[in-house]
Amino acid sequence: MPTSNRSKVFLFLQALLFNPAKPFWRGTGSQNADVELMVDCFVSCFRINPHNNQHFKVCLASSSPSTFHFVLVNSLHRIIINSHLDWWPKIDEVYCYSGELRFMFSDTLNRVIQGTGTHAPLRMTPSLTFIGKKTTSLKFKEKATEQDTRSYKCLLLALVKLIHADPKLMLHNPVKQTSEIQSSTAELITGLVQLVSLNTTTQLSQEAMEALLVLHQPETIELWNPDAPIETFWDIRY
Repeated sequence: MPTSNRSKVFLFLQALLFNPAKPFWRGTGSQNADVELMVDCFVSCFRINPHNNQHFKVCLASSSPSTFHFVLVNSLHRIIINSHLDWWPKIDEVYCYSGELRFMFSDTLNRVIQGTGTHAPLRMTPSLTFIGKKTTSLKFKEKATEQDTRSYKCLLLALVKLIHADPKLMLHNPVKQTSEIQSSTAELITGLVQLVSLNTTTQLSQEAMEALLVLHQPETIELWNPDAPIETFWDIRY
Protein backbone atom coordinates (compact mmCIF):
# COMPACT_ATOMS: atom_id res chain seq x y z
CA MET A 1 0.00 0.00 0.00
CA PRO A 2 1.40 3.45 -0.91
CA THR A 3 2.59 5.52 2.05
CA SER A 4 -0.03 8.23 1.48
CA ASN A 5 -2.89 5.70 1.48
CA ARG A 6 -1.48 3.98 4.54
CA SER A 7 -1.36 7.30 6.37
CA LYS A 8 -4.98 7.98 5.47
CA VAL A 9 -5.99 4.58 6.83
CA PHE A 10 -4.28 5.27 10.16
CA LEU A 11 -5.81 8.73 10.37
CA PHE A 12 -9.22 7.13 9.92
CA LEU A 13 -8.44 4.54 12.59
CA GLN A 14 -7.23 7.21 14.99
CA ALA A 15 -10.47 9.13 14.51
CA LEU A 16 -12.49 5.95 15.06
CA LEU A 17 -10.58 4.47 18.00
CA PHE A 18 -9.50 7.60 19.88
CA ASN A 19 -12.60 9.76 19.96
CA PRO A 20 -13.32 10.84 23.57
CA ALA A 21 -16.81 11.97 22.60
CA LYS A 22 -17.64 8.49 21.31
CA PRO A 23 -15.36 5.82 22.85
CA PHE A 24 -14.82 2.78 20.68
CA TRP A 25 -16.82 -0.24 21.88
CA ARG A 26 -17.99 -3.28 19.95
CA GLY A 27 -20.29 -4.67 22.60
CA THR A 28 -20.28 -6.75 25.78
CA GLY A 29 -17.34 -9.12 26.04
CA SER A 30 -15.20 -7.27 23.50
CA GLN A 31 -13.32 -4.98 25.89
CA ASN A 32 -10.01 -6.89 25.93
CA ALA A 33 -10.01 -7.23 22.14
CA ASP A 34 -10.93 -3.55 21.75
CA VAL A 35 -8.06 -2.48 24.00
CA GLU A 36 -5.62 -4.69 22.11
CA LEU A 37 -6.79 -3.21 18.81
CA MET A 38 -6.28 0.31 20.16
CA VAL A 39 -2.79 -0.57 21.40
CA ASP A 40 -1.90 -2.04 18.00
CA CYS A 41 -3.12 1.11 16.27
CA PHE A 42 -1.29 3.39 18.70
CA VAL A 43 2.03 1.57 18.26
CA SER A 44 1.64 1.40 14.49
CA CYS A 45 0.96 5.14 14.31
CA PHE A 46 4.07 5.76 16.38
CA ARG A 47 6.15 3.60 14.06
CA ILE A 48 4.88 5.37 10.95
CA ASN A 49 5.24 8.89 12.33
CA PRO A 50 6.87 9.23 15.78
CA HIS A 51 6.34 13.00 15.65
CA ASN A 52 2.55 12.76 15.32
CA ASN A 53 1.37 13.63 18.82
CA GLN A 54 -2.37 13.98 18.28
CA HIS A 55 -3.27 10.58 19.78
CA PHE A 56 -0.84 11.22 22.65
CA LYS A 57 -2.70 14.39 23.58
CA VAL A 58 -6.06 12.65 23.38
CA CYS A 59 -4.94 9.75 25.57
CA LEU A 60 -3.26 12.03 28.12
CA ALA A 61 -6.23 14.34 28.57
CA SER A 62 -7.77 13.97 32.04
CA SER A 63 -11.22 14.25 30.46
CA SER A 64 -10.64 11.18 28.25
CA PRO A 65 -11.95 7.74 29.29
CA SER A 66 -9.64 5.75 31.59
CA THR A 67 -9.36 3.16 28.82
CA PHE A 68 -7.44 5.72 26.76
CA HIS A 69 -4.95 6.16 29.61
CA PHE A 70 -4.54 2.39 29.89
CA VAL A 71 -3.98 2.07 26.13
CA LEU A 72 -1.39 4.87 26.17
CA VAL A 73 0.66 3.33 28.98
CA ASN A 74 0.57 -0.18 27.54
CA SER A 75 1.49 1.16 24.10
CA LEU A 76 4.50 2.99 25.52
CA HIS A 77 5.57 -0.19 27.30
CA ARG A 78 5.39 -2.14 24.04
CA ILE A 79 7.40 0.56 22.28
CA ILE A 80 10.07 0.41 25.00
CA ILE A 81 10.49 -3.37 25.01
CA ASN A 82 11.02 -3.32 21.24
CA SER A 83 13.46 -0.41 21.28
CA HIS A 84 16.46 -2.74 20.86
CA LEU A 85 15.50 -3.14 17.21
CA ASP A 86 17.52 -0.80 15.01
CA TRP A 87 14.56 0.10 12.83
CA TRP A 88 12.20 0.72 15.76
CA PRO A 89 11.51 4.36 16.73
CA LYS A 90 13.06 5.28 20.05
CA ILE A 91 11.04 6.20 23.12
CA ASP A 92 13.04 9.45 23.39
CA GLU A 93 10.43 10.96 21.08
CA VAL A 94 7.89 10.97 23.93
CA TYR A 95 10.12 12.14 26.78
CA CYS A 96 8.36 15.50 26.41
CA TYR A 97 5.30 13.88 28.02
CA SER A 98 7.13 12.81 31.18
CA GLY A 99 5.46 15.45 33.32
CA GLU A 100 1.97 14.33 32.29
CA LEU A 101 2.87 10.68 32.90
CA ARG A 102 4.17 11.49 36.38
CA PHE A 103 0.93 13.27 37.15
CA MET A 104 -1.06 10.31 35.83
CA PHE A 105 0.91 8.04 38.19
CA SER A 106 0.31 10.36 41.16
CA ASP A 107 -3.38 10.79 40.38
CA THR A 108 -4.00 7.06 39.83
CA LEU A 109 -2.09 6.13 42.99
CA ASN A 110 -4.24 8.48 45.05
CA ARG A 111 -7.40 7.01 43.54
CA VAL A 112 -6.26 3.48 44.37
CA ILE A 113 -5.33 4.51 47.91
CA GLN A 114 -8.72 6.13 48.37
CA GLY A 115 -10.46 3.05 47.01
CA THR A 116 -8.58 0.69 49.32
CA GLY A 117 -9.05 2.91 52.35
CA THR A 118 -5.35 3.27 53.14
CA HIS A 119 -3.48 6.45 53.97
CA ALA A 120 -1.83 8.55 51.27
CA PRO A 121 1.94 9.04 51.44
CA LEU A 122 2.95 12.10 53.44
CA ARG A 123 4.80 13.77 50.55
CA MET A 124 2.40 12.76 47.80
CA THR A 125 1.23 16.19 46.64
CA PRO A 126 0.39 16.79 42.97
CA SER A 127 2.56 19.41 41.30
CA LEU A 128 1.87 18.79 37.63
CA THR A 129 -1.23 18.81 35.46
CA PHE A 130 -2.48 17.13 32.32
CA ILE A 131 -2.31 19.06 29.06
CA GLY A 132 -5.10 21.56 28.63
CA LYS A 133 -6.75 21.11 32.02
CA LYS A 134 -5.82 22.49 35.38
CA THR A 135 -6.41 20.15 38.29
CA THR A 136 -7.14 21.76 41.63
CA SER A 137 -6.94 18.77 43.95
CA LEU A 138 -7.20 15.01 44.17
CA LYS A 139 -10.32 14.97 46.31
CA PHE A 140 -13.27 13.16 44.79
CA LYS A 141 -16.89 14.05 45.21
CA GLU A 142 -18.05 10.46 45.18
CA LYS A 143 -16.43 7.34 46.51
CA ALA A 144 -15.10 5.17 43.70
CA THR A 145 -16.95 1.94 43.04
CA GLU A 146 -15.22 -1.42 43.37
CA GLN A 147 -15.06 -1.68 39.58
CA ASP A 148 -13.48 1.78 39.37
CA THR A 149 -10.84 0.78 41.91
CA ARG A 150 -10.02 -2.37 39.95
CA SER A 151 -9.62 -0.28 36.78
CA TYR A 152 -7.33 2.16 38.57
CA LYS A 153 -5.27 -0.73 39.94
CA CYS A 154 -4.81 -2.09 36.41
CA LEU A 155 -3.72 1.34 35.18
CA LEU A 156 -1.42 1.80 38.16
CA LEU A 157 0.20 -1.59 37.57
CA ALA A 158 0.80 -0.66 33.93
CA LEU A 159 2.37 2.65 35.01
CA VAL A 160 4.69 0.92 37.48
CA LYS A 161 5.76 -1.53 34.77
CA LEU A 162 6.48 1.48 32.56
CA ILE A 163 8.75 2.94 35.24
CA HIS A 164 10.50 -0.41 35.55
CA ALA A 165 10.94 -0.69 31.77
CA ASP A 166 12.41 2.79 31.28
CA PRO A 167 12.95 4.95 34.39
CA LYS A 168 14.35 7.74 32.21
CA LEU A 169 10.88 8.30 30.75
CA MET A 170 9.46 9.19 34.17
CA LEU A 171 12.56 11.04 35.40
CA HIS A 172 12.96 13.31 32.40
CA ASN A 173 12.32 16.86 33.52
CA PRO A 174 12.98 19.88 31.29
CA VAL A 175 12.39 22.46 34.04
CA LYS A 176 15.40 24.45 35.18
CA GLN A 177 14.62 24.85 38.88
CA THR A 178 16.52 22.27 40.94
CA SER A 179 13.84 22.29 43.64
CA GLU A 180 11.10 21.36 41.15
CA ILE A 181 13.15 18.51 39.72
CA GLN A 182 13.90 17.20 43.21
CA SER A 183 10.25 17.51 44.22
CA SER A 184 8.95 15.56 41.21
CA THR A 185 11.53 12.80 41.73
CA ALA A 186 10.68 12.58 45.42
CA GLU A 187 6.99 12.33 44.56
CA LEU A 188 7.61 9.46 42.15
CA ILE A 189 9.79 7.47 44.56
CA THR A 190 7.51 8.13 47.54
CA GLY A 191 4.59 6.77 45.56
CA LEU A 192 6.44 3.56 44.74
CA VAL A 193 7.43 3.12 48.38
CA GLN A 194 3.79 3.54 49.32
CA LEU A 195 2.88 0.76 46.89
CA VAL A 196 5.42 -1.65 48.39
CA SER A 197 3.53 -1.55 51.67
CA LEU A 198 0.12 -1.78 50.01
CA ASN A 199 -0.76 -5.29 51.11
CA THR A 200 -4.01 -5.51 49.15
CA THR A 201 -2.26 -6.25 45.85
CA THR A 202 0.82 -8.48 45.84
CA GLN A 203 1.56 -7.93 42.14
CA LEU A 204 1.56 -4.16 42.51
CA SER A 205 3.86 -4.38 45.53
CA GLN A 206 6.28 -6.66 43.69
CA GLU A 207 6.40 -4.47 40.60
CA ALA A 208 6.93 -1.40 42.77
CA MET A 209 9.93 -3.07 44.41
CA GLU A 210 11.38 -3.92 41.00
CA ALA A 211 10.87 -0.34 39.82
CA LEU A 212 12.58 1.00 42.96
CA LEU A 213 15.56 -1.29 42.36
CA VAL A 214 15.93 0.09 38.83
CA LEU A 215 15.60 3.67 40.07
CA HIS A 216 18.38 3.04 42.61
CA GLN A 217 20.92 1.86 40.07
CA PRO A 218 23.93 4.25 40.08
CA GLU A 219 23.40 5.45 36.50
CA THR A 220 19.73 6.14 37.24
CA ILE A 221 20.36 7.96 40.52
CA GLU A 222 22.31 10.51 38.49
CA LEU A 223 19.05 11.31 36.68
CA TRP A 224 17.11 12.04 39.88
CA ASN A 225 18.42 15.58 39.62
CA PRO A 226 21.25 16.03 37.09
CA ASP A 227 22.28 19.35 38.68
CA ALA A 228 22.62 17.92 42.20
CA PRO A 229 22.37 14.10 42.12
CA ILE A 230 24.14 13.37 45.42
CA GLU A 231 22.25 15.99 47.41
CA THR A 232 18.96 14.75 45.94
CA PHE A 233 19.80 11.13 46.72
CA TRP A 234 20.52 11.86 50.38
CA ASP A 235 17.43 14.00 50.68
CA ILE A 236 14.91 11.47 49.36
CA ARG A 237 16.67 8.13 49.93
CA TYR A 238 14.71 5.19 51.38
